[in-house]
Amino acid sequence: MVRQKPFHILVADMNHHVSALLKRELDDNRFSVTTLDNGIELYHSMLKPDQYDMVIFDPQLLWLYGNNLLQTALDIALHERIKVILHTYEGQFTGLAIHTNISRIVKSDSSILAIKKRVYDIFLVGTGNQML
Repeated sequence: MVRQKPFHILVADMNHHVSALLKRELDDNRFSVTTLDNGIELYHSMLKPDQYDMVIFDPQLLWLYGNNLLQTALDIALHERIKVILHTYEGQFTGLAIHTNISRIVKSDSSILAIKKRVYDIFLVGTGNQML
């Protein structure tokens, strides 16, 4: 069966240029992308999990308000089975529990391409259970 509506993705990054680039790269008839650049808005959006199929975010946005807020957001994502991609720097947030619904992609010159590939793998190819 073919999905009739686009997958809705929420993107939030400390660098609004990254969010804008991801929106431009992913926003088409298969995906609808909403961007945020504020950790509190991100957290409140994750409290409404039925609105998003995936959340791509820089964990620093939530960590600025305390590690508990970040872990709570990830717990919500796991409970509600939202796919999550953490877009972070090498060595950061390595202590967070990672699950099959949560991937980590390290920020680099090619991380936008890696995120795009991961999104396509999860929603279009069906290989979403494999971690990068």
